[in-house]
Amino acid sequence: MGAKDWFNNWLRLVLIVGVVSLSTGCSRGNKIKIVSISPDPSRPLQVGKSYDVSVEVDYSLIEKDALLILDIRKDDLGQVGFWTLRSNSWPISKGSGKMTLGAQITVGKMEWVKLSVFFSYPGVAQSEAIETRKYKVVEG
Repeated sequence: MGAKDWFNNWLRLVLIVGVVSLSTGCSRGNKIKIVSISPDPSRPLQVGKSYDVSVEVDYSLIEKDALLILDIRKDDLGQVGFWTLRSNSWPISKGSGKMTLGAQITVGKMEWVKLSVFFSYPGVAQSEAIETRKYKVVEG
């Protein structure tokens, strides 16, 4: 098994553990919801174009302070692994609120772009309360 295969197997395991953590994490009362998003996910993104991504979220963080993460990745069907286009984080305090998250991306040749918003805790390999949207990518 080569280094690339090892890494891809490790990545699969991390994603599986993350999904299990996410499904159990929401039971603790932490919640996140995408209220609005631009560009509109129902419209495809074009290869070679740059986009200003803006995501407005409502959140409720019950337990402790966390990071609110906006993660934008290449998500090609039939390929193993994900490549991050942009990942930004903002510290938030326990409580409820509304926040607008932003990032700029340039779309390369790929099938899909996946946008995720979630809570992450510094020093803990666990994320929770995830919301995702996918964009189809087309040739310009």
